[in-house]
Amino acid sequence: MSALFGKKNYGEIFERLVRSGNIDIALKEAIKNGDTLYDIGNIDEAISNYNTLLNIFTKNNISKHEVYEKIYEKLAPLYLDSGSTKKGIETTLALIDKKITLKKTGEAVKLLNVLKSNFFNDATLMLKITEVYVNLGFFSEAFEIVDKLIQKESTNIDLLKTGGELLYKLGRFEESCSYFNAVVMLAPNDDLAKTRLKELNSYEAVSALEKTEQAVTPQPVEFNPPSQEGETLPLEITEEKPGQPVEESVIQPEKQEQTEPQTAKKLEELPSKKAFVPLVMQISETTLLSDFREILHSDPEYLEALESIKKGDEQKGIELLKKIAERFENVNFEVSDYVYNKILVLTPADIEVKLKLAEIYKERKDIEDSIFYLRSALKYSRGVEKLEVLRRLTALLPGDAELNTEIFNSYFELKDLNSAFEIFFKLDDNKTIESFASKMLPSLKEDVQFLGRVARFIKSKGLSDTLAHQYFYLLGKSLFSMGDNVEGTRWLLAAHRIVRLPLDDYVMMAQYLKAFPLEGEKEVVGDAIFGYLDSIDNFDIKVSMLRLLLELRPDTISYLISYLGMLVSTNNLGKETTHAFARLVKMNPVDYTVFVYDTALKLTDNLTIKELSDTATFFDLADKKDEATKIYSIIMSKDPGNKIAFTKLFITNIEGELLKEILQFFNQFSPSHTYSDLVDPFMEKYKTKQAKDPFDFHVHFVLGFLYFLTERYEEAVASFQFVVRSHQFEAFMHYFLGICFEKILLQDFAMTQYNMAVKMESNLPGVKLNALCKIGILYKEQGKISECRDVLSEIAAINPDFEDAKALLDSLPQEDKLIDLNKEEFK
Repeated sequence: MSALFGKKNYGEIFERLVRSGNIDIALKEAIKNGDTLYDIGNIDEAISNYNTLLNIFTKNNISKHEVYEKIYEKLAPLYLDSGSTKKGIETTLALIDKKITLKKTGEAVKLLNVLKSNFFNDATLMLKITEVYVNLGFFSEAFEIVDKLIQKESTNIDLLKTGGELLYKLGRFEESCSYFNAVVMLAPNDDLAKTRLKELNSYEAVSALEKTEQAVTPQPVEFNPPSQEGETLPLEITEEKPGQPVEESVIQPEKQEQTEPQTAKKLEELPSKKAFVPLVMQISETTLLSDFREILHSDPEYLEALESIKKGDEQKGIELLKKIAERFENVNFEVSDYVYNKILVLTPADIEVKLKLAEIYKERKDIEDSIFYLRSALKYSRGVEKLEVLRRLTALLPGDAELNTEIFNSYFELKDLNSAFEIFFKLDDNKTIESFASKMLPSLKEDVQFLGRVARFIKSKGLSDTLAHQYFYLLGKSLFSMGDNVEGTRWLLAAHRIVRLPLDDYVMMAQYLKAFPLEGEKEVVGDAIFGYLDSIDNFDIKVSMLRLLLELRPDTISYLISYLGMLVSTNNLGKETTHAFARLVKMNPVDYTVFVYDTALKLTDNLTIKELSDTATFFDLADKKDEATKIYSIIMSKDPGNKIAFTKLFITNIEGELLKEILQFFNQFSPSHTYSDLVDPFMEKYKTKQAKDPFDFHVHFVLGFLYFLTERYEEAVASFQFVVRSHQFEAFMHYFLGICFEKILLQDFAMTQYNMAVKMESNLPGVKLNALCKIGILYKEQGKISECRDVLSEIAAINPDFEDAKALLDSLPQEDKLIDLNKEEFK
């Protein structure tokens, strides 16, 4: 597929590639085409090329960030080069967004810096860049921009607040305070500024004061909120233990001082407000084991439970213990916990109790113990019960990949595919996705709907080639078996792009595709079958494959050449072969001229004159003169009156200045004006050359013979005389000048030219003989028989077998012949 396809084909080609899943190929073609258009200076067309693909991606909901990244990388500089600064900036920002999404933070920051350095006067753009810097955590870079903007707009409240917030995040509290003070001066009621100033003042006070410790007796503690005049920092309450005092750190308002915090870490080190817990509510935390027994042994129901267990009725005893544990849940948690664990000693597989304990600990914010009991329950649970345990664990450990795997496996074991897929399609980790997908594959062979969903999901994630191939191939085969050949082909080709398929699959697709105008798919399938041919030993199978390929893509030269080669190799030279050869010639296979020539020579006896003429024309167009001349000669041998072959051979001879061939040619054929239609195009060509270079003797040589052939003798004389004056082929030219003068009835001039041809030296003996013969004929016509006899004697001395001289002798009166016969020159 060429990168220089026409503009009208952008959408069609990209749409076909994207719909067939060839997103990367579509992108590659767009980039190749865009680069070519840019190289020839067609920037607007290059932009249109990329926007066309971008629109198709959007329309088809393509979510692959990498392809958008590549398009934006190409589009942004094109917009800027074309003067569309606004579009260039917008595209660069979109590119930055994709870089961030793809976790290419360094590249995103470089692009931000480029925008910042080139468009700093665009305040709106600078604020957008500031926002991106902040989102990336580059607070210093963001503040640098804001600070420069404030220098231009010192009373812009929004800029001042943004600057204050950035300094706050950077831990530069004193500077942050000055910015918020400026905001308050401009907007006294600004809530954010007032809040930040209050926080900053408090933090500075904490850094200036030392913490004090104060012993507190174990009694209910009262919490005093901050006073109106000065704010007291909240109490830091430590865990109370029996017999130990409570320690609290208190900062009095009157001791607060303005000091600068050292780093932003101070914010994290400030005492945090904790919910106040009255001491009376903490009694259950200090209950001793001896107290449990005392409480429980005074409970009749507990004693009954122990008695039942003692007698062997564990079921009744456990039911009673569960009731007791439930009673104590809201009164004394530790007693309840003690009883529940006593039950687990008897029945360690009691899932209900473990789930109950997990829920209680969860409500008490003791997540670790809650997880402990859920993990314990998981070991004994099965089926639906196991799923419930896993759900609870996942709620407490949402990022645990192993739990997701266990939930998925449980759904799969229960044949709950919908629920399993719900988990599968939410996965982000590629390794987990691959693991789940591998596990699912055997179960999906009969469920094409789910198989398709998973295949599409895998395709969107770009997972390992092996797994993707397995899914794509299985889906394609399944769809074909159901009669959905369109989708089946699409998925089989997706599998083909990863690993080559068996030959039978390509044949199956070819049989379907040959009836449809899907050229892209045909090309892929055809080339795949063609690639198998070398591995096929059976001649008949190989030929049948080639016939299928030619049905699929009849205009593919490589297929047809292979097919022809197979037929010719078995000496099959009949109609099937000649028709295939004629098709090949019409395709103008200029890269295979040797093959065409060799094949043409083998098929000479079987090709028609029309097929041979087409072959010769092909060689002419391919600038293979020798091959063309050979084919024209074959045509002349089969059809001596073929004017096209005659003309082509004649022109070849005169263009090559082949004097011997020209002389022989006119000994066999006579000039005629009927050749004008065939010769005129060549005549115009050489007239153009003559206008450019009027002193080129070769041009006059060729034109002279073209005029001569079409009986335009006066014009031929002028051209031949120019060649003579150029001292080229003088004897030869004088001979043909003689013929021209004779044709226009200027015998004296003709005689002069013939005599000059005889007298001049020539490397071509035929010139002198032909000139002498012409002189003899003129003498005969003038009644000068004696002179004619002398000329014939001269010819006989050179070549006694010269046929034209014998013909002339036969035409003389009888008495004159006797003289020659006595001399025996012509016996």
